[in-house]
Amino acid sequence: GDFVNHSRFTIVPSICYEGFPSTIIESMAHGKPVICSSIGGLGEIVKDGKTGLLFEPGNAADLAQKITYLWNNPDMCREMGQAGQITVRQQYSKDLYYSRLMKLYHALLPDYVFEKEENPVTTTLPLQQELVAAGTDSR
Repeated sequence: GDFVNHSRFTIVPSICYEGFPSTIIESMAHGKPVICSSIGGLGEIVKDGKTGLLFEPGNAADLAQKITYLWNNPDMCREMGQAGQITVRQQYSKDLYYSRLMKLYHALLPDYVFEKEENPVTTTLPLQQELVAAGTDSR
């Protein structure tokens, strides 16, 4: 948390396909834009020009240009960071995750009777604790 809080943005320079790196969501939750490779699903999480910037994987010149752009535009950096926080609240909250998961279970197992339909999450994960502390959790 402190490391991210003291940074201006986060860089995720992946050259291999990644599923869903929590680093991106954690950075966005802390109000930091993300500069990441436009590989795999990363571009579905980071919206180019809105919550961060995408660069061509393995292209150091493109990455350097994106870093320089955000470094020289602190207002844009703040705007992207704020947009990222909103995205995390609206698309990645634990309640929304649970709702989507249950919808999938019901679709896959239509004849199964689920004992409890309420969200059973009673403990918070470290990221959720940080979101609450940062005032970005939607609970």
